[in-house]
Amino acid sequence: MDWIRSNKQTATLLGVFLAAALVVGFFLFKAWSSYSEARERFDSANTSLAAMKSAALYPSPENLKKKQDAVKAYASEVNKLRVTLVKLQPKQEPITETDFQAKLKSRIAEVKKLAGNITKLPADFALGFGDYTGGLPSSAEVASELSLYLDAVDAIAQTVVEAKANAIDVLERSALPSENKDSADAVPPPPPTAQSNNNAAAPGVLPAVERRTVKLTLSLDQGALQTVLNRLASVKSMHFFTAVRLLRVENEKADGPLKSVVAMKAMNNAPEIPEEAPPSVVPGEEGAAEAPKAKVIQAAKPGKEDSVAVLGQEKLKAYLEIDILRFTPIKSPAEAAK
Repeated sequence: MDWIRSNKQTATLLGVFLAAALVVGFFLFKAWSSYSEARERFDSANTSLAAMKSAALYPSPENLKKKQDAVKAYASEVNKLRVTLVKLQPKQEPITETDFQAKLKSRIAEVKKLAGNITKLPADFALGFGDYTGGLPSSAEVASELSLYLDAVDAIAQTVVEAKANAIDVLERSALPSENKDSADAVPPPPPTAQSNNNAAAPGVLPAVERRTVKLTLSLDQGALQTVLNRLASVKSMHFFTAVRLLRVENEKADGPLKSVVAMKAMNNAPEIPEEAPPSVVPGEEGAAEAPKAKVIQAAKPGKEDSVAVLGQEKLKAYLEIDILRFTPIKSPAEAAK
């Protein structure tokens, strides 16, 4: 009490602060209680809504009709898209077994000539169709399918070569269902996805897409890899529907350069300082002694580089899995049963 009497002003301020703190604490506690109650109500409502969305529809005639109408509308839109995509993709032309073999050998020679000494190809390079350089397809129908498949693989290989990749280390392809599964150059087809199963299970909607996979292992730089990816996604450069499903890139340098190495390179590449030219005064003339010194501007000499490349110039090892998408035409139920 004696301290309060002797320090009335300080005690008054402390009392005001204490009262304000109590009031603020009361309102904070009240706000937190309101927030907790609102949060509990929100979580409860959200859980109930999620349960309602995941619950099966009540099998009433009204709900059944709505479900059937939604499925029919979805099937109609999918069929419209399929008709458009089938018109845009290259058509399959008939070809005989011997003509396909001749076409294959011609395409192989064209890619090798285009690669030249820039892109190194495997010793047994055959665009993934090595079995057919010495043998024929089992039938003309299989030859026609393989011919269109060859066009797509050839377009991908030429894209890589035109991008000036250093090497095509590996080129493999998945086998067609009509081919012999024991083919040495063919790899097993990719497993079916949940999406394809859902499409097949929907009434009135047949599987719309056939996927053929090409696997590539390339040695190239970053610019060439960007060119390959851009051309695969370009409608003007690639006439087939392609999608890069998997891309793995390994840099030849796992770690960046040390700071001391970068500093040393920058010091060695520092630009030279040009020397001053002698004064341009003609001796023997009046006022020569009073004439100020003049600087003669000489032609600039190319200086040394004042920057050091740290990243972006390394060689890459890239592994790509490219899907060639083939959209199937719409068939009637009777044709599909055959």
